[in-house]
Amino acid sequence: MSTTVEPAAFGSYRDRGWKRFIEGPDPALLEDLYIPMLACAVRYDRSCAYFSSSVLSAAARGFGKLIENLIALGEKAEHPAIRLVVNEELDADDVRALTETGDLSKLETILLGGLKTPKDILEKKRLELFAWLYKEGLLDIQVGVMRSAAGIVHAKFGIATDADGESIVFNGSGNESARGLTANYEELEVSTGTADPSRHEYYSKKFTLLWARNHPSVAVYPLPEAVRLKLIKFAPKHPPTEEPSNAAARQKAAMVWQFILEAPYFPGGGPTCDASAMVSMWPHQRRVVEETARAWPAGRLLCDEVGMGKTIEAILILRRLMAGRGVERVLILLPAGLLRQWQAELREKGGLMFPRLEGLNTLVLPDGSEMKTADLAEALDQDLLLMSRETARTENNLATILQARAWDLVLLDEAHAARRKQQEEGEYNTPTLLLNLLRELQLRKKARGIMLLSATPMQTQPWEPWDLMAVLGEGGPWLSEFAVVRNFYEVISSVRMGFCDLGKAEKASALIAADSDFPRPPLNTNGKLSVEDLKNLIAFVPATQRLEYARWLRESSPLFRRMHRNTRSTLRKYYEMGLLKDRPPDRVVRDKRFDYEDQAERAVYDSVSKYIERRFAELEQEKPGKGFVMTVYRRRASSSPRALECSLACFIREGDASDGWCRDFKAKALVAA
Repeated sequence: MSTTVEPAAFGSYRDRGWKRFIEGPDPALLEDLYIPMLACAVRYDRSCAYFSSSVLSAAARGFGKLIENLIALGEKAEHPAIRLVVNEELDADDVRALTETGDLSKLETILLGGLKTPKDILEKKRLELFAWLYKEGLLDIQVGVMRSAAGIVHAKFGIATDADGESIVFNGSGNESARGLTANYEELEVSTGTADPSRHEYYSKKFTLLWARNHPSVAVYPLPEAVRLKLIKFAPKHPPTEEPSNAAARQKAAMVWQFILEAPYFPGGGPTCDASAMVSMWPHQRRVVEETARAWPAGRLLCDEVGMGKTIEAILILRRLMAGRGVERVLILLPAGLLRQWQAELREKGGLMFPRLEGLNTLVLPDGSEMKTADLAEALDQDLLLMSRETARTENNLATILQARAWDLVLLDEAHAARRKQQEEGEYNTPTLLLNLLRELQLRKKARGIMLLSATPMQTQPWEPWDLMAVLGEGGPWLSEFAVVRNFYEVISSVRMGFCDLGKAEKASALIAADSDFPRPPLNTNGKLSVEDLKNLIAFVPATQRLEYARWLRESSPLFRRMHRNTRSTLRKYYEMGLLKDRPPDRVVRDKRFDYEDQAERAVYDSVSKYIERRFAELEQEKPGKGFVMTVYRRRASSSPRALECSLACFIREGDASDGWCRDFKAKALVAA
């Protein structure tokens, strides 16, 4: 930086007529004062607002040309050539510690809190100007604090000096903050040192008094070391001499974002919403997202196998619905263990910021910050909310949920947990708490639309997915009794095999005729068919059309229309078509017997297996699916002898020791341990 130039090369304040009074917002302040003033400046003193990233960025407006001037001056440039006094507010104890002991810790904490990485590109570029000047020693910053700890250093004025020694003095309400120069109504008075020497002398002495730390009312301190080092980190490697401007870029970005916002309202505009997400989709996911978003508020079951991307489908459906379909209030019900995972994926994959509810009155935002509410009712007033299904389904909380404002969409993950308590065909009215919650939301019209996710919608009985269908709004003859559904699928099998009983065909035909959404039969060009016509069509399908008619019946049912199911075989098809780079792994299950070296361990394992087999059979006779709980003992045994011992101790303590074997069983476990 050894280049030297004649003062005249910088331009002079005398070459321009300056407005005495200037008002903002931005255009007038920037174009009539900051840019022309700093373009000629070689020194600049400023008393302005709080210390923060946005304040420094605002204060750096017009610095591009000023940096060129200082580089041109080289060693002749003053160090610092730019002096900034910012203000901060401390309480009486902190001010006393600062003035009496020089303890900067509290001030350091406050200043570090304000120095954050800018989110706006223009703010970031301007902060880089500031940081580079600071790093090169061309700029210095001091912080003013009221000695009385009452109020702040609120005086806002500045003095810029050109190479000829002429000065510009300005003061007024100009507030260099995030909004001060872009939105606020501001008033500044401007004069040159030649035109008003007494005004120049007044403000020059005021600034000198502040900078020298001699002001009777204001204590001034240098930036703490940690703040200084953090500011320097923003400095670019090379001098940023070009004045940052994002006028064209901002307009272009605004147009792009406006198009993204409006696109979902256009015919075929949904893919634009998908394209702005942070993930790419497989072909089957595109179909699911397109159909489900188009069908809303009609609900859907997303039942892809594990690993096929149900969560991504749900997130991208949410993006479409929230962007262009009028969905504003969304409640997502999840197993408690999935709340954090879903919150992260909504943000990372969809750019959707959902708070999650912890307990009954703590909202945790995606950045980890917390917000307390008075109670559950206030928490439910959030338009977007992640909530554990364990909290939602309880009888105490159900009433509060049903009293909340209606939701545009309620989404439930692991929806197979919403089922009947009694897994018997006639026990429709014995729902679990979770299934009851969904039914109440649907019946009381507290959810315009419901979306359910489950890789296994049927656990043990064929009516389970149909119970979920009822939650989605399906009803009428399909759900009058499950025998109707069973007969329909028996008819499909009969049509495929080539013979269909007339009685069964008539029942299925009555069902089809009552369903206004049931598509027409293949090759049918007539109007609506009568039950008799449908019965004859189904019972006497020509041999060459059996498979086609069976497929028509299956794919026209409410379950097929409402449920999306894709399996891993789909990924293998993608690989064969060249849509996947790597071949999907094949799942190969092999049983490998492990031979225990310690016979005591073998005895424990054999005892566990024998007991599980016997009790599993007994419990399954009491209630299908009940025996599954017995496998917990095998899992405990494979974990550690200690884990098994604890389970057995609990087992005995609860009194399930009708056989004398269990105490001996525990003894064997202790020997193995």
